[in-house]
Amino acid sequence: MLIKVVESNEVNLVSVHYQKAGYSKQVNPEDTVIAAFQGNEIIGAVRLCPQDDYLVLRGMQVIKEYQRQKIGTALLHKCAEIIQSTACYCLPYKHLVNFYQKAQFDEIDSKYAPIHLQERLNNYSSLRLNLTIMCRNAS
Repeated sequence: MLIKVVESNEVNLVSVHYQKAGYSKQVNPEDTVIAAFQGNEIIGAVRLCPQDDYLVLRGMQVIKEYQRQKIGTALLHKCAEIIQSTACYCLPYKHLVNFYQKAQFDEIDSKYAPIHLQERLNNYSSLRLNLTIMCRNAS
């Protein structure tokens, strides 16, 4: 398995991966995508999306048959290398808080998050999704 930042000519592979994983969001040109490759196939991917002076970690998706094999952890650690001194937020399911804490993300009160993330959390909550906001502060 190889973990790396996806190059622009590989973005179509990420879209195929997201479709397989049942994730409907698309990759934006300004996103940094980190992927786990098994041969030529992407088996896991995550995006770092720039927003003002911080990043938002989005779209952490590992193909079902590869889950629970530390692929998500490897992707998260690669993200931490890239993030370094930039504040980064994510909106994970509450049962994944411990997973994101492994990369120094801390759960925060939504009132301390950027407005657009507060709005996304409220929207997800109205859909009865059990999410929270986490932040990895700039170091």
